[in-house]
Amino acid sequence: MAKIDKSDKKTKKKAAEVWRLFVNKMPVKDLVINMMTNLITTAYVKMGLPEERNKQYKDLEQAKQAIDCLDGLLGAADFLSEEEAGAFRQTAANLKIAYASAK
Repeated sequence: MAKIDKSDKKTKKKAAEVWRLFVNKMPVKDLVINMMTNLITTAYVKMGLPEERNKQYKDLEQAKQAIDCLDGLLGAADFLSEEEAGAFRQTAANLKIAYASAK
């Protein structure tokens, strides 16, 4: 088992504290948008895109999981404006096309 030094534990504890404060003040809508944005980025990276920067991270199973999670959040995020939802739906469609091409 890897040994964790005390400074690493302090850093993790401080990061968790900052995250709690951040989330406590953030409206759920903003948190969901942030999550969807992170899933989009993750899906592209896990597809190895763009290749010149992310080829070594290619993992299509992980990309599919990120895309599926994005779909799930989109289905539950009825509080998004039509413009916001439309942009995320279009991005999800683009991800699915890229995923199909990457297989």
